[in-house]
Amino acid sequence: MSSIVQSLSDIVASVFELFGSIIQTIFNVFRTAFEGIFHFAQGIITFLLDFVRGTIHAAGGLGKFVVGNFFVLAVIAVAFFGYLQYQRRQGNTVKKEKEKEKGKKEEEGKGKGKGKGKGKGKGKKPLGHGVKYDGVSEGGFLPKLLLHCSN
Repeated sequence: MSSIVQSLSDIVASVFELFGSIIQTIFNVFRTAFEGIFHFAQGIITFLLDFVRGTIHAAGGLGKFVVGNFFVLAVIAVAFFGYLQYQRRQGNTVKKEKEKEKGKKEEEGKGKGKGKGKGKGKGKKPLGHGVKYDGVSEGGFLPKLLLHCSN
């Protein structure tokens, strides 16, 4: 009879071990899921910190470059400013090459005796003759826009 009691106690112990194992497996699944979520969040935070640290490092490198070459950059800026001032004092304005070529072509077209005002509209002077429209000098955006819209 002791073997039957021993067998029944082993069955009951096995059933409790089975339920304990199932409960332990469920807890392990939740624990692993929470660890995964935690590691994912930790990875995002680490990524953002490394990104900010790298950005600051790169900006610091650029800052070191600018500070290291400040004298050279200042000399270049002063030389450019001086050149512009020299050109203005000589009565020359710094223009783009296309505007210079356009001005030369208009000058050549005047002396050839072609049709008067041909293609320029009635009584309107094209840009390049010092005409002001609405108080804005000829080089501004507004006069070009007004001339373009009126043609």
